[in-house]
Amino acid sequence: MLDQIRETQAAKALDEWKFESDPLEKMEVRGNSKKNTFYSKEEHLRKNKDGTWRNHQGDDLKAPIGTPILAVMDGKIVKVYTSESYGECVILEFTAPDGKPYYGFYAHLSDTSVATTFKSNGTLIKAGTEIGKTGMTGSTAQNLPLSDAHLHFELRTSLYPGSGMADRINPFPHYNANMEVR
Repeated sequence: MLDQIRETQAAKALDEWKFESDPLEKMEVRGNSKKNTFYSKEEHLRKNKDGTWRNHQGDDLKAPIGTPILAVMDGKIVKVYTSESYGECVILEFTAPDGKPYYGFYAHLSDTSVATTFKSNGTLIKAGTEIGKTGMTGSTAQNLPLSDAHLHFELRTSLYPGSGMADRINPFPHYNANMEVR
């Protein structure tokens, strides 16, 4: 019984939890469109190059190339790498109010040198610390105009999530900024 109470309290704390810092100082969903957020309704699916449909796994936050990106929570950089589709990426590990590890995934970056330094030093970083700069790397470089530059941000429950929506949760309720989407 006590375990059930603890689990219920942890779930409630997670529902009400806000990031200590938003990933960008100015928060705006790219195009103010639900298609650019973590969304799974059929009318908001995206089409792959092969014609199949998919959900969007995170939020696209509009930002000019070179905009500083920020750690959303106190934590540590656990991975800095290059992906064909996501371009330059950084993953920040932190603990949420439910006591479990979560991962902030930042993609399409132009500069990851700060994050690389933190990772190699094993340094714990504070929320709001700059960990990179926005860019147009990966699939965005070929598929979008410069006016659509953005940070792709995901909230993950696993360092290595599965495909589709597995091991990902909607980051939108955890931002401090109030944003509107249509």
